[in-house]
Amino acid sequence: MSDAALKKDVNVYVDYLARCEGETALILKVSADGEIREFKVNLYEPPRFFEGFLVGRKWYDAYETCSRICGICSVPHTISGIQATERAFGVEPSEQTKLIRKLATLSELNMNSIVTIFILGGPDFLGVNSVIDLAAKPEYLELVKTALTLKRLGNDITDFSCGRETHPITMDVGRQLAMPDKKLIDPLLERLREAKEAAWKIAEVVKSLKMPDYKRKVDLLAIHQDDEYAMNYGNLISTDGLDVDPEEHDKVLGNKHVGHSNALFYYLEGEKTFMAGPIARVVLNWNQLSPDARALAEKFWGGPEWFHENMPFSVYPAHAVEYMHTVDEMADILQKLKEMGMKDEKRPKAVPKAGKGTVITEAPRGILYYSFEFDEKGDVTFADIVTPTAHHVYNLEKDLEAVGPSLVGMSDEEAKLTVEMVARTYDLCCSCACHCVTMTKRKA
Repeated sequence: MSDAALKKDVNVYVDYLARCEGETALILKVSADGEIREFKVNLYEPPRFFEGFLVGRKWYDAYETCSRICGICSVPHTISGIQATERAFGVEPSEQTKLIRKLATLSELNMNSIVTIFILGGPDFLGVNSVIDLAAKPEYLELVKTALTLKRLGNDITDFSCGRETHPITMDVGRQLAMPDKKLIDPLLERLREAKEAAWKIAEVVKSLKMPDYKRKVDLLAIHQDDEYAMNYGNLISTDGLDVDPEEHDKVLGNKHVGHSNALFYYLEGEKTFMAGPIARVVLNWNQLSPDARALAEKFWGGPEWFHENMPFSVYPAHAVEYMHTVDEMADILQKLKEMGMKDEKRPKAVPKAGKGTVITEAPRGILYYSFEFDEKGDVTFADIVTPTAHHVYNLEKDLEAVGPSLVGMSDEEAKLTVEMVARTYDLCCSCACHCVTMTKRKA
């Protein structure tokens, strides 16, 4: 029997994508001759309307409320809300405060790299359904233990800089409410030295994973600063030459509401989709990576072009590169804070005024946009929040369309796994992205 006779229609329906935050379904239908009949990313997570219930709240409630958008990425949400408020009020935090915030952001990025490689994405490549199943295999038990030990370090540095491991309690507009414990710096530096050795082994593990053949290169977006690996400040830039202030976000990015998703779909001019996150940061901020992070990338994979050409599965190597970078930069920041003495600056509470503040930061999954408007009393009159998943979920839908023809001839199980693996490269955070809803009018 010929290969053509063996081919059949492909119908992939993932009713609940496992190992991603929130609830989303994937639908892909392809004819036996490779024609795409249907492709959808259905973010059916109930909309949460954070922007709506921020209106009328006091400025000092706004950023704490926004922390609850995501329990995984609460630090960048808190910092974004604070910095949007600072920009509206004309407040400039001290260098010490900026360093502590950068340390906090890097700690979540550090932890997320481990979680994505070993817990969310890794099981796909190792033939198991979860990290629990992975730990049950004697040959992988020590690897899982190492991953959890490294994740613990990221959590502890978040605790050091934020007052606890999630939902920061020591940050405020223009100031730090409480200083981290100086006695913890040296033990953390020692643990980071051990983590640096582990970073090379992590890269070896990622290198050993057999990635699917699927590739699709698109424009990449990230924030950028010339003098550091941008996380909390910077212009929005792209591989296609975009370079704008965060305030230009809504001028260069459009969005639309589709009937099968409670998250808006964002795009560039001409409804061109794009990608944000680890690949984008590594490619666009290559020269700002630590020397050892670049050396690791070049030893195991190549330069920035390799990461761009091999997306979306180059996200796992990008996580390995960022793990090395975060270890290096967190050690540098801790050393600086130690030398500075981390003195309580006793800054007064911010004074509100009418104004608008717009910022873009980097959450682990990609660019995070915040825009707040306040009246003269400091009450929120308008809020707009666009999460990483909302920014690039439209691109995932285009990935489903593009990967479809290659599924013809696969078994049903293989086709379904391939679709899920493509989706998991995005490290979706569906709950955070769902801020809209379709309203229908029923006749009496």
